[in-house]
Amino acid sequence: MHPDLLKAAGDLAAHKDTRPPVFRAEEYAKASLYSEENFSDIEPKEGRILFIDGGSQPLIETPAFTIAQIRVYYAVFDYGKKLQRKVFEAHAILGEECQLFPDELKLKGKLDIDQCRRLAELLTAEKACSLLSEGDVLCIDGSLHPKDDHRQLKALAEACADKGVLLAGLSKTSDMVTADNRPVAEALSPLACRKSWAYSPCQEFTLGPSQMTTGFARFHARARHVFRFDTTSIDAVHVIASHCRDPSFLGYPYGLMDADKFARISHREAEQQRLLLQLRLPKLRELSKDAHQVLDSVNTTKKFI
Repeated sequence: MHPDLLKAAGDLAAHKDTRPPVFRAEEYAKASLYSEENFSDIEPKEGRILFIDGGSQPLIETPAFTIAQIRVYYAVFDYGKKLQRKVFEAHAILGEECQLFPDELKLKGKLDIDQCRRLAELLTAEKACSLLSEGDVLCIDGSLHPKDDHRQLKALAEACADKGVLLAGLSKTSDMVTADNRPVAEALSPLACRKSWAYSPCQEFTLGPSQMTTGFARFHARARHVFRFDTTSIDAVHVIASHCRDPSFLGYPYGLMDADKFARISHREAEQQRLLLQLRLPKLRELSKDAHQVLDSVNTTKKFI
Protein backbone atom coordinates (compact mmCIF):
# COMPACT_ATOMS: atom_id res chain seq x y z
CA MET A 1 0.00 0.00 0.00
CA HIS A 2 1.36 3.40 -1.01
CA PRO A 3 2.81 5.32 1.98
CA ASP A 4 1.41 8.63 0.71
CA LEU A 5 -2.07 7.12 0.75
CA LEU A 6 -1.62 6.06 4.38
CA LYS A 7 -0.38 9.53 5.33
CA ALA A 8 -3.26 11.30 3.57
CA ALA A 9 -5.85 8.97 5.10
CA GLY A 10 -4.24 9.39 8.54
CA ASP A 11 -4.37 13.18 8.26
CA LEU A 12 -8.05 13.06 7.36
CA ALA A 13 -8.85 10.72 10.25
CA ALA A 14 -6.97 12.90 12.77
CA HIS A 15 -8.47 16.21 11.61
CA LYS A 16 -11.11 17.76 13.86
CA ASP A 17 -13.21 20.60 12.50
CA THR A 18 -14.65 22.66 15.36
CA ARG A 19 -16.58 25.17 13.25
CA PRO A 20 -20.23 25.45 14.35
CA PRO A 21 -22.35 23.57 11.80
CA VAL A 22 -25.03 25.06 9.60
CA PHE A 23 -27.68 22.39 9.27
CA ARG A 24 -29.17 21.49 5.92
CA ALA A 25 -32.77 20.27 6.08
CA GLU A 26 -34.05 17.23 4.24
CA GLU A 27 -37.17 17.41 2.07
CA TYR A 28 -40.37 18.28 4.00
CA ALA A 29 -38.27 19.51 6.96
CA LYS A 30 -37.11 22.87 8.32
CA ALA A 31 -33.49 23.30 9.35
CA SER A 32 -32.77 24.46 12.90
CA LEU A 33 -30.07 26.93 13.93
CA TYR A 34 -27.08 25.53 15.79
CA SER A 35 -26.81 26.43 19.47
CA GLU A 36 -24.60 25.07 22.24
CA GLU A 37 -27.68 25.13 24.47
CA ASN A 38 -29.21 22.33 22.39
CA PHE A 39 -26.67 19.86 23.79
CA SER A 40 -27.90 17.89 26.80
CA ASP A 41 -26.46 15.16 28.99
CA ILE A 42 -27.76 11.65 28.48
CA GLU A 43 -29.61 10.57 31.62
CA PRO A 44 -30.72 6.92 31.22
CA LYS A 45 -34.32 6.46 32.31
CA GLU A 46 -36.02 3.11 32.83
CA GLY A 47 -39.34 2.55 31.12
CA ARG A 48 -41.37 0.24 28.91
CA ILE A 49 -40.17 0.26 25.31
CA LEU A 50 -40.98 -1.69 22.15
CA PHE A 51 -38.18 -2.26 19.62
CA ILE A 52 -39.01 -3.31 16.05
CA ASP A 53 -37.01 -4.19 12.93
CA GLY A 54 -37.48 -6.07 9.67
CA GLY A 55 -35.48 -8.19 7.27
CA SER A 56 -35.88 -9.26 3.64
CA GLN A 57 -34.19 -11.33 0.96
CA PRO A 58 -35.02 -11.81 -2.73
CA LEU A 59 -35.63 -15.48 -3.59
CA ILE A 60 -36.50 -15.39 -7.30
CA GLU A 61 -35.81 -12.39 -9.52
CA THR A 62 -37.11 -12.12 -13.09
CA PRO A 63 -37.59 -9.11 -15.41
CA ALA A 64 -41.34 -9.19 -14.65
CA PHE A 65 -41.56 -9.96 -10.94
CA THR A 66 -39.64 -10.77 -7.75
CA ILE A 67 -40.49 -13.32 -5.08
CA ALA A 68 -39.13 -12.24 -1.70
CA GLN A 69 -39.10 -13.37 1.90
CA ILE A 70 -40.14 -10.75 4.49
CA ARG A 71 -39.76 -10.94 8.27
CA VAL A 72 -40.68 -8.39 10.97
CA TYR A 73 -39.86 -8.83 14.65
CA TYR A 74 -40.64 -6.83 17.74
CA ALA A 75 -40.09 -7.23 21.46
CA VAL A 76 -41.35 -5.29 24.47
CA PHE A 77 -38.90 -4.56 27.29
CA ASP A 78 -39.51 -3.16 30.75
CA TYR A 79 -36.63 -2.41 33.14
CA GLY A 80 -34.34 -4.39 30.86
CA LYS A 81 -36.48 -7.53 30.92
CA LYS A 82 -38.06 -8.86 27.73
CA LEU A 83 -41.80 -9.20 28.37
CA GLN A 84 -43.08 -10.42 25.02
CA ARG A 85 -42.06 -10.84 21.41
CA LYS A 86 -43.60 -11.58 18.03
CA VAL A 87 -42.34 -12.57 14.59
CA PHE A 88 -44.31 -11.87 11.41
CA GLU A 89 -43.28 -14.09 8.48
CA ALA A 90 -44.43 -13.64 4.89
CA HIS A 91 -43.53 -14.11 1.25
CA ALA A 92 -44.23 -11.45 -1.35
CA ILE A 93 -44.64 -11.39 -5.11
CA LEU A 94 -43.55 -7.93 -6.27
CA GLY A 95 -44.53 -6.83 -9.76
CA GLU A 96 -47.18 -4.42 -10.98
CA GLU A 97 -48.91 -5.10 -7.65
CA CYS A 98 -47.60 -6.33 -4.30
CA GLN A 99 -49.06 -9.67 -3.21
CA LEU A 100 -48.27 -10.80 0.34
CA PHE A 101 -48.75 -14.34 1.66
CA PRO A 102 -50.29 -14.41 4.22
CA ASP A 103 -51.97 -11.10 3.50
CA GLU A 104 -52.44 -9.89 7.08
CA LEU A 105 -50.99 -6.43 6.39
CA LYS A 106 -52.91 -5.65 3.15
CA LEU A 107 -50.01 -4.04 1.31
CA LYS A 108 -50.95 -2.43 -1.99
CA GLY A 109 -49.29 -0.76 -4.96
CA LYS A 110 -46.13 -1.29 -6.94
CA LEU A 111 -43.34 -1.81 -4.42
CA ASP A 112 -39.72 -2.91 -4.52
CA ILE A 113 -38.39 -5.27 -1.86
CA ASP A 114 -37.08 -2.50 0.44
CA GLN A 115 -40.37 -0.58 0.26
CA CYS A 116 -42.31 -3.77 0.98
CA ARG A 117 -40.19 -4.57 4.04
CA ARG A 118 -40.41 -1.01 5.34
CA LEU A 119 -44.18 -0.85 4.98
CA ALA A 120 -44.47 -4.22 6.71
CA GLU A 121 -42.40 -2.80 9.59
CA LEU A 122 -44.56 0.33 9.86
CA LEU A 123 -47.87 -1.56 9.67
CA THR A 124 -46.69 -4.05 12.29
CA ALA A 125 -45.51 -1.17 14.51
CA GLU A 126 -48.90 0.53 14.19
CA LYS A 127 -50.65 -2.67 15.36
CA ALA A 128 -48.10 -3.28 18.13
CA CYS A 129 -48.73 0.23 19.51
CA SER A 130 -51.83 -1.26 21.19
CA LEU A 131 -49.48 -3.08 23.59
CA LEU A 132 -48.14 0.20 24.98
CA SER A 133 -49.49 2.85 27.34
CA GLU A 134 -49.03 6.58 27.82
CA GLY A 135 -45.38 7.50 28.33
CA ASP A 136 -44.06 4.23 26.85
CA VAL A 137 -41.68 4.32 23.86
CA LEU A 138 -41.93 2.71 20.43
CA CYS A 139 -38.50 2.61 18.78
CA ILE A 140 -38.19 1.51 15.17
CA ASP A 141 -34.98 0.86 13.27
CA GLY A 142 -34.32 3.60 10.72
CA SER A 143 -35.32 7.19 10.08
CA LEU A 144 -38.86 8.51 10.50
CA HIS A 145 -38.31 11.22 7.91
CA PRO A 146 -41.21 10.94 5.43
CA LYS A 147 -40.36 9.72 1.94
CA ASP A 148 -42.31 7.20 -0.16
CA ASP A 149 -43.84 5.73 3.00
CA HIS A 150 -45.29 9.07 4.18
CA ARG A 151 -48.89 7.80 4.47
CA GLN A 152 -47.99 4.83 6.67
CA LEU A 153 -45.58 6.89 8.79
CA LYS A 154 -48.43 9.34 9.38
CA ALA A 155 -50.72 6.46 10.44
CA LEU A 156 -48.06 5.21 12.89
CA ALA A 157 -47.63 8.72 14.33
CA GLU A 158 -51.40 9.00 14.77
CA ALA A 159 -51.60 5.63 16.54
CA CYS A 160 -48.83 6.66 18.94
CA ALA A 161 -50.33 10.12 19.56
CA ASP A 162 -53.74 8.61 20.34
CA LYS A 163 -52.18 6.51 23.14
CA GLY A 164 -49.62 9.06 24.34
CA VAL A 165 -46.77 6.77 23.21
CA LEU A 166 -43.40 8.40 22.45
CA LEU A 167 -42.29 7.54 18.92
CA ALA A 168 -38.62 7.29 17.95
CA GLY A 169 -36.58 6.08 15.00
CA LEU A 170 -32.88 5.26 15.39
CA SER A 171 -30.61 5.08 12.36
CA LYS A 172 -27.45 2.95 12.27
CA THR A 173 -26.10 5.19 9.49
CA SER A 174 -26.98 8.69 8.38
CA ASP A 175 -26.26 10.62 5.19
CA MET A 176 -27.45 13.91 6.71
CA VAL A 177 -24.85 16.62 6.05
CA THR A 178 -24.27 20.27 6.93
CA ALA A 179 -24.42 23.13 4.44
CA ASP A 180 -20.69 22.64 3.74
CA ASN A 181 -21.15 18.87 3.26
CA ARG A 182 -19.78 17.64 6.59
CA PRO A 183 -21.55 14.66 8.14
CA VAL A 184 -23.69 16.10 10.95
CA ALA A 185 -22.54 13.50 13.49
CA GLU A 186 -18.92 14.34 12.70
CA ALA A 187 -19.59 18.09 12.94
CA LEU A 188 -21.29 17.82 16.34
CA SER A 189 -18.93 15.41 18.11
CA PRO A 190 -15.98 17.83 18.71
CA LEU A 191 -18.39 20.44 20.08
CA ALA A 192 -20.23 18.25 22.59
CA CYS A 193 -17.80 18.63 25.54
CA ARG A 194 -19.62 15.73 27.24
CA LYS A 195 -18.98 12.01 27.56
CA SER A 196 -22.51 11.01 26.60
CA TRP A 197 -24.77 13.54 24.96
CA ALA A 198 -27.76 14.32 22.78
CA TYR A 199 -28.16 17.24 20.39
CA SER A 200 -31.60 18.28 19.18
CA PRO A 201 -33.01 19.72 17.02
CA CYS A 202 -31.04 19.67 13.78
CA GLN A 203 -34.26 19.85 11.81
CA GLU A 204 -38.00 19.70 12.45
CA PHE A 205 -40.85 18.22 10.43
CA THR A 206 -44.51 17.35 10.84
CA LEU A 207 -45.76 13.78 10.82
CA GLY A 208 -49.54 13.56 11.11
CA PRO A 209 -50.48 15.15 14.45
CA SER A 210 -46.91 15.09 15.73
CA GLN A 211 -44.05 17.57 15.56
CA MET A 212 -40.88 15.56 14.99
CA THR A 213 -37.28 16.57 15.67
CA THR A 214 -34.10 15.09 14.26
CA GLY A 215 -31.05 14.93 16.49
CA PHE A 216 -27.90 12.96 17.20
CA ALA A 217 -26.77 11.15 20.32
CA ARG A 218 -23.81 9.38 21.87
CA PHE A 219 -25.67 7.05 24.20
CA HIS A 220 -22.76 5.85 26.34
CA ALA A 221 -19.59 7.50 27.63
CA ARG A 222 -17.41 4.80 26.01
CA ALA A 223 -19.41 4.53 22.79
CA ARG A 224 -17.53 4.83 19.51
CA HIS A 225 -20.59 5.74 17.44
CA VAL A 226 -23.01 8.66 17.26
CA PHE A 227 -26.51 7.82 16.02
CA ARG A 228 -29.25 9.84 14.38
CA PHE A 229 -32.66 9.82 16.00
CA ASP A 230 -36.07 11.18 14.95
CA THR A 231 -38.56 11.51 17.76
CA THR A 232 -41.67 13.15 19.12
CA SER A 233 -39.95 13.78 22.48
CA ILE A 234 -36.38 13.94 23.76
CA ASP A 235 -37.62 11.88 26.72
CA ALA A 236 -37.62 8.86 24.40
CA VAL A 237 -33.85 9.27 23.94
CA HIS A 238 -33.22 8.88 27.68
CA VAL A 239 -35.34 5.71 27.82
CA ILE A 240 -33.45 4.29 24.83
CA ALA A 241 -30.16 5.13 26.59
CA SER A 242 -31.05 2.77 29.46
CA HIS A 243 -30.74 -0.10 26.93
CA CYS A 244 -27.32 0.98 25.57
CA ARG A 245 -25.03 -0.72 28.08
CA ASP A 246 -24.40 -4.06 26.36
CA PRO A 247 -20.59 -4.50 26.16
CA SER A 248 -20.82 -6.15 22.74
CA PHE A 249 -21.93 -2.80 21.26
CA LEU A 250 -21.74 0.00 23.82
CA GLY A 251 -23.97 2.91 22.92
CA TYR A 252 -26.43 0.95 20.78
CA PRO A 253 -29.71 -0.32 22.25
CA TYR A 254 -29.79 -4.03 23.03
CA GLY A 255 -33.44 -4.15 21.96
CA LEU A 256 -32.51 -3.20 18.37
CA MET A 257 -29.66 -5.72 18.39
CA ASP A 258 -32.20 -8.33 19.50
CA ALA A 259 -34.65 -7.22 16.79
CA ASP A 260 -31.94 -7.28 14.11
CA LYS A 261 -30.90 -10.80 15.13
CA PHE A 262 -34.38 -12.28 14.91
CA ALA A 263 -35.57 -10.28 11.88
CA ARG A 264 -32.46 -11.00 9.81
CA ILE A 265 -32.79 -13.49 6.95
CA SER A 266 -29.40 -15.04 6.21
CA HIS A 267 -28.17 -15.80 2.69
CA ARG A 268 -28.10 -19.48 3.63
CA GLU A 269 -31.75 -19.42 4.75
CA ALA A 270 -32.77 -17.56 1.58
CA GLU A 271 -30.90 -20.07 -0.58
CA GLN A 272 -32.73 -22.96 1.09
CA GLN A 273 -36.05 -21.19 0.42
CA ARG A 274 -35.00 -20.54 -3.18
CA LEU A 275 -34.13 -24.20 -3.76
CA LEU A 276 -37.45 -25.28 -2.25
CA LEU A 277 -39.38 -22.96 -4.58
CA GLN A 278 -37.46 -24.19 -7.62
CA LEU A 279 -37.98 -27.84 -6.68
CA ARG A 280 -41.74 -27.35 -6.37
CA LEU A 281 -42.02 -25.01 -9.38
CA PRO A 282 -39.20 -25.88 -11.84
CA LYS A 283 -40.43 -23.20 -14.27
CA LEU A 284 -39.14 -20.54 -11.85
CA ARG A 285 -35.55 -21.66 -12.50
CA GLU A 286 -36.04 -21.00 -16.21
CA LEU A 287 -37.61 -17.59 -15.64
CA SER A 288 -34.82 -16.33 -13.38
CA LYS A 289 -32.26 -14.29 -15.34
CA ASP A 290 -29.77 -13.74 -12.52
CA ALA A 291 -26.61 -15.71 -13.30
CA HIS A 292 -25.22 -14.87 -9.84
CA GLN A 293 -28.09 -16.77 -8.24
CA VAL A 294 -27.43 -19.75 -10.48
CA LEU A 295 -23.78 -19.82 -9.40
CA ASP A 296 -24.75 -19.36 -5.74
CA SER A 297 -27.23 -22.22 -6.05
CA VAL A 298 -24.65 -24.52 -7.64
CA ASN A 299 -22.04 -23.74 -4.98
CA THR A 300 -24.54 -24.07 -2.11
CA THR A 301 -25.77 -27.39 -3.45
CA LYS A 302 -22.19 -28.68 -3.57
CA LYS A 303 -21.75 -27.77 0.10
CA PHE A 304 -24.81 -29.83 1.02
CA ILE A 305 -23.62 -32.94 -0.88
